[in-house]
Amino acid sequence: MRWRKIIIIFILSGIFLGLFIRYQHRAPKRNFCDYRVYYATGKRILQGQDIYSRPNEEITPFKYSPIFALFMVPLSIFDEKTSANLFFILNILFIFLMFELSKRLIFLKLLNFNQNFLIYFLTSILNLRFLLYTLDTGQVSIFMLTLLILGLYLISKKHELAGSFFIGGSVMIKYTPALFIPYFFLKKKYKLTIFIILVILFYSFLPTLFIGVEKNLFYLTKWFPFIFKTSLDKGSFLDYKNQSLLSMIARILSEDSQCGIKLAKFNFTTALLITSIFCILLYTFIILPINKRMLKPQLNRFYDCIDYGLLFICISLFNPNAWMHNFVSLFFPYMLIIYYLIIRKFKDKITIFFVLISFIFCSLGSESLVGNKLENLFETYSVVTFGALFLFIALVKIKFGKNLITNYYE
Repeated sequence: MRWRKIIIIFILSGIFLGLFIRYQHRAPKRNFCDYRVYYATGKRILQGQDIYSRPNEEITPFKYSPIFALFMVPLSIFDEKTSANLFFILNILFIFLMFELSKRLIFLKLLNFNQNFLIYFLTSILNLRFLLYTLDTGQVSIFMLTLLILGLYLISKKHELAGSFFIGGSVMIKYTPALFIPYFFLKKKYKLTIFIILVILFYSFLPTLFIGVEKNLFYLTKWFPFIFKTSLDKGSFLDYKNQSLLSMIARILSEDSQCGIKLAKFNFTTALLITSIFCILLYTFIILPINKRMLKPQLNRFYDCIDYGLLFICISLFNPNAWMHNFVSLFFPYMLIIYYLIIRKFKDKITIFFVLISFIFCSLGSESLVGNKLENLFETYSVVTFGALFLFIALVKIKFGKNLITNYYE
């Protein structure tokens, strides 16, 4: 067993070194992409400037909460390259943490070495495009997901208050994890729901201790309108790079769209209304109860994980601005399904089919494989959106299927 650990450490060290060298080659040429926004915002906090102003038009507007801006202050002390490298290393650590936390949350029984290796390997391959994209752009999505998964793990261990602090933290980074709040409420977890809401309020006013009441209130009053202005505008919805379900349907139905496929020519507001109805229908598959919970109480946590997996997919699909890095949230549902398939000894051929189609749609249209022109063409037809939808269907099939993983525990 010792030689296995040595080999694994050697392989992981090699992967980290390769990724770090790759980042050194790509990131400076792109001015550190999205990380540049976080870094500049941390600098503005230090200088007492308005974090929601845009003095440099070359830098994308900051859309995040004041507490996240405050989080960036320690990293903004360094020069931009050093800061970006530190954040890259943190992201790598967060990925390892995501694997470990997801394992503890999903696995109901210990697996052997080969099974564990297969799960980690396949999960990495299925998510490789999104993980690399997030690392390259210096995006914060991996950090947000790590907090969310940690919160769910603590909740599974009956530490609801501690878990709510991490879920609330993920919401303060990107608001889409708030999709878990109505889920917990509808599942009658009222205390947990209240905890999360109170924690969000706590985080909203926590910067007061560092920047003062007046400055924090000023930021909060600018933050909420700024989100609507920069995230819910028509241009963002109709951008073909936006792979959200909202964007896909809006582009297909809106008269203002330049999309290659048009099924109707509704005005933009009507197209969004139809899209919202479709999203609500998808959400019902998450909150619908399963009677089999009572038949096999030991599987309740696994059913919870299926619901969580569906919600993770919705984090991407329901995001008004689902750029490619947002689909790193498919990490958890992919890992969940691979675990399910392994303990079912890959006998569920239908689920395998859906996962393969999902992978083809999500990953094989990458620029590194097909070139920039074909990638743009695939994104015009929202292939990543369809890939996430196929993954959603696979989880729904598992959730409501006649044979889950019961035989494994008998």
